[in-house]
Amino acid sequence: MRERQLRYPRHYDSTDRIMDLNFYTNFKQRYDNISEEATRVGGKSFTQLLNKFIWNDDMINYVRGIIPYHRGID
Repeated sequence: MRERQLRYPRHYDSTDRIMDLNFYTNFKQRYDNISEEATRVGGKSFTQLLNKFIWNDDMINYVRGIIPYHRGID
């Protein structure tokens, strides 16, 4: 489905991206780390941590369909 979405962009809404399990797992791990840090006593708030969250270029290009596999993982 992801390949069809990238191949036929006029037929699929570009605001809704279909991602694979590798991307989900990577993103979920990053979210879990932020969530864990936000629950520490005396730590930063969840909002402060999200404001500092940075997408790396590989993740952005993968979502846009520029690179076929996130970090070279097939």
